[in-house]
Amino acid sequence: MVKQRRKTKREIEIPKHASRGRKTAYVLGVDEVGRGPLAGPVTVCVSKISTGTVSVLKKELRNMAGKPYPVGKDSKKMTEKEREFWFSYLKKAQKKKLVEFNIASKSAKHIDTLGISVCIRRLVNSLVSKSMNGVDSEDVILLADRGLKADLSIKQQDIVKGDEKEFVISIASVYAKVTRDMYMKKISKKKEYTVYGFELHKGYGTKKHRDVIGRIGLGQEHRRSFCKRFTDV
Repeated sequence: MVKQRRKTKREIEIPKHASRGRKTAYVLGVDEVGRGPLAGPVTVCVSKISTGTVSVLKKELRNMAGKPYPVGKDSKKMTEKEREFWFSYLKKAQKKKLVEFNIASKSAKHIDTLGISVCIRRLVNSLVSKSMNGVDSEDVILLADRGLKADLSIKQQDIVKGDEKEFVISIASVYAKVTRDMYMKKISKKKEYTVYGFELHKGYGTKKHRDVIGRIGLGQEHRRSFCKRFTDV
């Protein structure tokens, strides 16, 4: 009797084409960071991996880093050092063409003008379309963190706590989070922003951040639509 491999509880079935009888060629993972801060952009990242390379990428990350990528741990709950550690190896893996990352942001001004949900939806659609450049839509499945499905005719799965459960979503989340944090640290060095402490809270509404807003007002990187309760603008 042939012993069948047990599937893990969280394993995603990569569907086969009914017409071609072969597996989907690419799996995409999408996540966003920066939905809730009072300042700074919202950032979306899409990871793209050929289905035959997922296990190769995991093995390569383990070999380079000396330990396995922590699938099962919410990337947003990793420490900043943990995220930066894995980001450095994801960048190396991208140079080796084991994975592709497409990332973009919408500024505070865009968020105030269009609304956060519209900004995120446009980023998701744009980045997923870019990731599918030159690829048949039937050859792709998108694994999306909850609420981030694309308005495109492709196979998709909407997954609650996706960045905790799915490798391709988790690496997109880490890539997006570290990229956005780097931007907030960079602008924190500008004279007009040093007082806000962006390098510490990355634009989120900590008490210190709210107190500074109440005392000196808003900068250009602030989302005015998010700060109305802390200021009279």
